[in-house]
Amino acid sequence: MTLTAVLLDPRAQCLAVGHQLSAAKEKLVLGGTSASPEISRFFGIVVRMFVEAGAPHHRPHFHAYYQGDVGVFAVDDIEIIGGNLPARQARLVTAWAEIHRAELLENWEALQAGRHPARIDPLR
Repeated sequence: MTLTAVLLDPRAQCLAVGHQLSAAKEKLVLGGTSASPEISRFFGIVVRMFVEAGAPHHRPHFHAYYQGDVGVFAVDDIEIIGGNLPARQARLVTAWAEIHRAELLENWEALQAGRHPARIDPLR
């Protein structure tokens, strides 16, 4: 798949490049927040999930953005599965995800069914 094709389709971008595009490129691809609703924000980190209603996708996961970096975290094992976040921010995201694992799974299911996700409390 070409980079042009990937940039035209957020699903293809997510699947084809293994979540390796920068946060800036991903924002450009998504044209804002409609395709990946923000579910939490803390310490300069923004957490989003992709909407994939009616389409198969990877295991449940979310994207964490910090400045120009993006990390992709699996919900089941709470591990980073793609991208690159600074170590400190990755630890904060992992701690937050451990606390909110059930809510993350509920949001994943809601998004995949075409419903809006709930906001999740930030890490304090």
